Amino acid sequence: MENRVILLAEEASPKLHCPLCKKVFCDPHITTCGHTFCRQCVISSKYEKCPVDDVQLSLMVANIAVADQVGELSIHCCYGCRPKSDNSGDYEVNPSGCPMIIKLANRHEHEEKCDYTPVQCPNSSKCPVLLKKDLMEHLAQCYRVRCPHSKYDCTFEGSHGELSAHLETCSYEQLKGFLSRTDNHIQQLQDELKKKDEEVNQLQLTLSQLSKRVEHLEVEAAKRPGSRDGVDYQHTFQCKGTLVGHQGPVWALVPIGDLLFSGSSDNTIKVWDVSQYFVKTLSGHENTVLALYHHGDNMYSGSADQTIKVWNIKTLEVVNTIKAHDNHVCTLACSGNLLFSGSLKSIKAWDLNTRKLVSDLHGENHWVRALKACGNFLYSGSYKTIKIWDLDSFDCIHILEPHGGSVYSLAVTDQYIICGTYENSINVWKMENRQPVGTLEGHVGTVYGLAVIEKPSDVQLVSASYDKTLRVWSLDTMTCLQTLVRHENSVSSVAVFRGRLFSGSVDSTIKVWQ
Repeated sequence: MENRVILLAEEASPKLHCPLCKKVFCDPHITTCGHTFCRQCVISSKYEKCPVDDVQLSLMVANIAVADQVGELSIHCCYGCRPKSDNSGDYEVNPSGCPMIIKLANRHEHEEKCDYTPVQCPNSSKCPVLLKKDLMEHLAQCYRVRCPHSKYDCTFEGSHGELSAHLETCSYEQLKGFLSRTDNHIQQLQDELKKKDEEVNQLQLTLSQLSKRVEHLEVEAAKRPGSRDGVDYQHTFQCKGTLVGHQGPVWALVPIGDLLFSGSSDNTIKVWDVSQYFVKTLSGHENTVLALYHHGDNMYSGSADQTIKVWNIKTLEVVNTIKAHDNHVCTLACSGNLLFSGSLKSIKAWDLNTRKLVSDLHGENHWVRALKACGNFLYSGSYKTIKIWDLDSFDCIHILEPHGGSVYSLAVTDQYIICGTYENSINVWKMENRQPVGTLEGHVGTVYGLAVIEKPSDVQLVSASYDKTLRVWSLDTMTCLQTLVRHENSVSSVAVFRGRLFSGSVDSTIKVWQ
C-alpha cells in the first residue's frame, strides 16, 4: 500500500477510482466477482463484500491494464505538496516546493533524486534540516564536525578546535589501528560474499533456464496425447508458483475455503489465499508444527511441543490448547465428534466439544505418523503395520502388513487403502476385502505424503517423497502418469484442492501445481 502523498495534477477518470476507498487505484486486482479494487482494500477487514453485487470479496489476479492506466496519470512531486490548513487530511501544491509534475509510474525514480528532498547535514545533527539543493552551500560554511570514529558510535559533535581536544581522550582513537585492520578484514569478507552472491545468482539463472526448458518439454508433451500407454498429457500438472515465507521445512498443509494453511519447523502456521498471497502468520506453538486438520469451524494443529492447538478459522485466533502427549504430536484426524492424535506408541481420542480425553487406543509398536478416519473406522500407520480400529468400541479389528518399514503416510478412499513407507514404496489394498492390489514403485526415498484425486474416469494418487519429487499415479492401471520436479529438497507434504496441488518441502517453500 502506497504511504506517500499522491496529489493529482489532472482529473482522473472515475473508472480509475476504487469503488471501495473512492481513491485512485493502488495495486488494482480483479476479484472472483469480476470487479476491480485496490488489493489492500480487499485483504483488509474493513471491506468484506463487493459493493456492486454483495458477494464475498476474494482476490484472483492483478489487473495489469488498469495499473498501466493509473501509472500514466500526472501527479505533483510529493516534495511539492503540503497539508491543507483545514486539517482535512488532503494536500495542496506548495509554491515553495518542487515544481515538477511527473507520471505516477515514474515517481520513485524522480523523488529519489529530487533537489527538494529534506536532508540532514552530515557534519552534525545540530544543524537544521536542509533541502538537498542547498546542502553544498551549507557545507561550504558549516563549522561543525563529527568525530572521525562516529561510525563506531562515538557521539562527539563540535567545532574543529573542540575535535582536537576530544581526540586526546576518545577511546576509539586509541584503537584506530585495530579498528582499521578490522575494517579491512570486513571489507575482504564483504567482497568474498559479493562474489558468492554473484555465483548464486548465476546458478539461479541457470536453474530458471532449466525450469523453462522443462516447462517447454511439458507443453510439447501435451501436444502428443497418448504418447505413453494410457497417459493423457492434456491433464498433466505444471508448476504455477512458489509460496515463500517459512524459515524451516514445511511439514503440513491443509486447504480450507479460499485459504491454505502450512505448518513448519519455524514453529508457525502461515495462511495464504488462493491467489498465492500471504495473509497471516499464526504463532503459539513452541516447536515444529507437524500436523494440520480441518473439521467444522476449527482447524487443529499438532506439534513437537506435545500440544494440539484449536484455531477458529474465521478469526484466525487460537481458542484452546490441549496438552496431548508426552512426545511429538505427529498426525491428526477427525470423525464425528472425535479428534484423534498420534504420537510415540500412542493414539488418543478427544471429545471435540469438551476437548477432554475420551480414550487411549493401546497396542501401537512405534511412532504413529499417519491417521485417517473413514466411515466408522480409524486407520493408523506405524512400524510395518496398519491397524483398523472400530470407533464404537475403540478395538483394533484388523491389521494390514505393508512392505517397506514404517508407515509415514496414509490415504483412504471408497475403493482403496494406501500407505507410503520409509523404504520408498506405496502399498495398495482393496477396501472391500482388504486384500493387496499391488505396490507402486518409483520413488527412491521415504514417501512422506499422499493425496487422492477422484476423477470420473480414474482415481489418481499424488505422492510426496524424500527424493525431492512428487509422482502422480493412476490407481486403475497402477502406473505412474507424471513425475513433478521443482523442489530443491525433500517434498514433505502434499494437498489437493479445486484442481490444484500444493506441495510443502524441506527447502522451506510451497509449490503450487495446476
